[in-house]
Amino acid sequence: MNEPGLTMSAVDAAIEQRTDDIQRLRRELLTAESDLRALNTTREMFARLLAEVGDGAQEAESAPTPSPSDPVQTVLSEQTTSVPEIPPLHEKQRIRSTQLAAEVVRTMARGVSRDDVLAEFGTRGLIPSSWTNPRNAVNNALSRAAQRGLIRFDSDAGLYWGVE
Repeated sequence: MNEPGLTMSAVDAAIEQRTDDIQRLRRELLTAESDLRALNTTREMFARLLAEVGDGAQEAESAPTPSPSDPVQTVLSEQTTSVPEIPPLHEKQRIRSTQLAAEVVRTMARGVSRDDVLAEFGTRGLIPSSWTNPRNAVNNALSRAAQRGLIRFDSDAGLYWGVE
């Protein structure tokens, strides 16, 4: 039953190593899933913006799509497809910052601070040039989203959580 050279401490070390590997892989999986949700949300936001712009959405819809049988061509065409230029917001256009803040919090899939959300707004290019104080705008958007029940605020931890 005992294999030569096999000791209890060697088995314990192997178990500990595998447990560490599993925990690391779970963290990587959570990060990858979070990244995927963020990308899907960004795509949805672009689609909504294109739909609001009008002509750009029609151009995007009429673009030819590669055959699903050729994955290489699919990847290449996705990389070379250009996104129509989105015109700058006019003064009277309203920015839906409350909904954007809620979407950002939900896609981050963990408790996030105000600074995390502000950084994510910047990373995703969601801060319009018309905002003179982005930190204040994001803080207000987060407060409104929490008041409307779109997200949850844990005052003890100072973190926002997505609501499914």
